Amino acid sequence: MVNVKLLMSAYACAPDKGSEAGIGWSWVNGMADLGHDVTVLTHTRNRSEIETAPVRPNLRFEYVSPSTLSGKVKGQLGVFAQYFSWQAEALATARKSGLFDVVHHVTWGSLQGGSHLWKLGYPFVFGPVGGGQTMPPTFYTIVQGDLRLERLRTAVTRLMPWFPPARATFRRANLVLAANTETGELAKRMGAQHIEYMADTAMQPHLLHPPEARQSKELFEVLWVGRLLHRKAVLLAIDVMERLDDGFRLTIYGDGPDGPALAHRIQHSLARHRIDWKGQVPWGEVMVAYRSSDAFLFTSARDTMGSQVFEAMGSGLPVVTMNHQGVGTHVPDAAGIKVPVTNPGQVAHDLAQALKVLRDDSERWQAAAQSAFDSVQSHLPEKRLEQMDRLYRGLRVKS
Repeated sequence: MVNVKLLMSAYACAPDKGSEAGIGWSWVNGMADLGHDVTVLTHTRNRSEIETAPVRPNLRFEYVSPSTLSGKVKGQLGVFAQYFSWQAEALATARKSGLFDVVHHVTWGSLQGGSHLWKLGYPFVFGPVGGGQTMPPTFYTIVQGDLRLERLRTAVTRLMPWFPPARATFRRANLVLAANTETGELAKRMGAQHIEYMADTAMQPHLLHPPEARQSKELFEVLWVGRLLHRKAVLLAIDVMERLDDGFRLTIYGDGPDGPALAHRIQHSLARHRIDWKGQVPWGEVMVAYRSSDAFLFTSARDTMGSQVFEAMGSGLPVVTMNHQGVGTHVPDAAGIKVPVTNPGQVAHDLAQALKVLRDDSERWQAAAQSAFDSVQSHLPEKRLEQMDRLYRGLRVKS
């Protein structure tokens, strides 16, 4: 089988990193591992880390710098100024880099940022991309901090179909990989013709741990994991616990800007004796918690997906969450219980009822645990790469 000559755009790309840089590194190396001839456009600042890592001979990097002028813009605006400038420079570099079968933009996975590389005229893939999801307005009442940025983000997202650079990216893409249904629907409104759904994060195989029969014990252990950001809505988890009896215990792992608000909320909660906030701990401790808990509670009001959801599923934990965004798209109904998105009070009630069902019905719990474990394996890196390989070859045949 003839391999694909592939150009990949990975603004963030570096070994041994999380977030966007880790995603970029995983994609470019995965495609090289499949034998494709891969050229990567990435930011010059990634060069020192990339050049100290072992690299396959069929993987080549082109280092691109944004304009000096863009670096003079400060703050968050400066971050985007540099990104847009880098994209223009990346296009110019790509035009001198040879001929390709397929072009694929992988990072940043930014709906708003788009890409210029469709202008090269080759079959063009964009994503996985999220960002089409917005916070339900009813949840503005329970999140902490200044909501002006959240409202601004919602307004910008709704205006995206009229933003020329992003609209051009979606209209000209031969394939858009949407990380959730909301982003896919927005991509359609922006002119995307071919959309596939793929999470922006993968399940790492070494974290898989098959579920075991739930042991009879005094407490039903509920786990919450994540960064304490306002959009994660961790305070909703406290509301849920206040609707449950003394047979439930909640353990929270993570820290962040909402930490003080969480501490205050726990201190004044009638359920405080059943809530244990661990803060930021070594990752190994979190992995032990996945394997010793009974259910995973995911409360995010706005999230592309959440890698911790896949990690929980990989340990056979049923997921209890709202039915929206990434979890609505990628967590099967059988892998837990997803409740409708209404208002915080009703959602807290429904999540509490869902946890009661899982505690009181051992057969349903076991079926959900097995479904979670089985279904998350479709998100292993090798499965994503195989899917992407098929899509690349299909695009090359059509071109």
